[in-house]
Amino acid sequence: GDKVADDGISLILDNTLVAIAPAGIGTEYSVPAEATTIGVGVFRDFYGVKQITIHDKVTSISSEAFKNCGGLTSIAIPDSVESIGSGAFTGCNNLNTITIGAGLTEIVSGLFSNLNNLENITIGNGVTKIGSEAFKNCGSLTSIVIPDSVKSIGSDAFSGCNNVNTITIGIGLTEIVSGTIRKLK
Repeated sequence: GDKVADDGISLILDNTLVAIAPAGIGTEYSVPAEATTIGVGVFRDFYGVKQITIHDKVTSISSEAFKNCGGLTSIAIPDSVESIGSGAFTGCNNLNTITIGAGLTEIVSGLFSNLNNLENITIGNGVTKIGSEAFKNCGSLTSIVIPDSVKSIGSDAFSGCNNVNTITIGIGLTEIVSGTIRKLK
């Protein structure tokens, strides 16, 4: 199960991408086909990477996987991804567009908070829970669409999103905690 992927720079252990040689990554990177999990902190502090392609066999993204990837401007989470760990996108300050596939059921607390340049978010139809502070202080968001699948939204999930003009809430919402959209204009 242990191997260096065909790209010659990625180490895969038990189907988990655990390390990448930073000198070989460049500005674009595709997760090797052998990996079904992106390991803890694999891309941490890779400032120069601008695009990361995640294939549709990846089922989980570990905590802090993309922490401080300051050059990353967009990310598409495929339908196959069922879980994303806490802090996975902390410090990705240039993320502008995030697309979440239908496989993810929960956006954990604080997952996309403080992404000040985030303008576009697409939440997949599989998400049933948006955790507290999930999008807190995403000041560039102008609209939010909550799909019908979402049943609960945690406290302060969208607080500090001061430029939001429209929020569309799906019919599945049964719980919205006080303060969820606090500080919206």
